[in-house]
Amino acid sequence: MKMLPLRVMGRLLRIQNLRSFSTINHNSEGTTLKCLSDAIKRNDLMAVEKIVYEQDPYEVRRVKMPTYTTEEEPNLIASSAPTRLIGCLCEPEANAINWMEISKGPPTKCFCGHWFKLVDFEEYLANLTY
Repeated sequence: MKMLPLRVMGRLLRIQNLRSFSTINHNSEGTTLKCLSDAIKRNDLMAVEKIVYEQDPYEVRRVKMPTYTTEEEPNLIASSAPTRLIGCLCEPEANAINWMEISKGPPTKCFCGHWFKLVDFEEYLANLTY
């Protein structure tokens, strides 16, 4: 039996409660998987690694935002909670982070003009592009 790398196992343990999120993924055989639980049931470790590594919404990382966001097309932020604390580097040369708490509902505008919207995992993963 093939073992998962430690980084994948750690992320898998962190998001074990997200097994019911809906998204479309493809496993190594080309068949469609609806969610992480399908990949685990099929014991497809490559699909599990892809889903866990690439779609972990709790991973702390720097996300490159589009150069222009609007209220109609904001940056989507995933959360299972009603609010989430995020940071925005308003300018590339900025040395301070603008922290703000966003809530589910209408999009929130940062001081720099970027728009952010807090959504459920289903909406976040449905709009995720590679």
